[in-house]
Amino acid sequence: MKLAGFTLFLLSLLPTPALAQPGPTPGEDPIGSRLYPPELIMSHQSDLGIDEKQRSAILKELEKAQPKLMAAQWEMQEQVQLLAKALSSSKVDEAKALAQADKVIDLERDVKRAHLGMLIRIRNVLTDTQRAKLDELRGSGSSPGGETTFRSGALVVTSTPGGAQIYIDGGDSTRVTPVTPANPIPLPPGNHQVELRLSGKVVSTHTVAIKPGETTILRRDLAP
Repeated sequence: MKLAGFTLFLLSLLPTPALAQPGPTPGEDPIGSRLYPPELIMSHQSDLGIDEKQRSAILKELEKAQPKLMAAQWEMQEQVQLLAKALSSSKVDEAKALAQADKVIDLERDVKRAHLGMLIRIRNVLTDTQRAKLDELRGSGSSPGGETTFRSGALVVTSTPGGAQIYIDGGDSTRVTPVTPANPIPLPPGNHQVELRLSGKVVSTHTVAIKPGETTILRRDLAP
């Protein structure tokens, strides 16, 4: 099993907060339904009437969160590699493997906590009216413009090597690979352009189709 696949398998077994799971029906996720991913806000900023002050505040949160989340993701990759190494022996040292797994789980918790904090601060930037409109956009009712909309889907992205920055529709998602099923990127339905960058350089570009209530998986080998 490749490292990226192993990482997906391992992290899918970790305790997962409700906000990370795209529910099959609106209202099923009591945490995620009260938070609004920046990708959703960005995609509908005109309909929401996001003003310049709000836009600047949201961008500031994204810029502040990016280096912390990226550093944690890099550290997680290293610890996962060490765990994979511990599990590759003909006879696994259980105590050593579990101690290493604890490090991975602690890092996953730190990443989720930082991401949750960012989402809370972004939520507080929005008005009650804007949050209500976002609820409509994310549900199966009508959008502010009268168009029929559907609940969001989710994107999982892995790469070899890991640590690639993920840009979606030209904007920085603040996420780096691996993005696991335990903490996917929520996106509105439709086609989206996904760029993977290493050291700021675009190394892979793909169009992904996001379907409501479903998770799309993108795996890429970025090795030269």
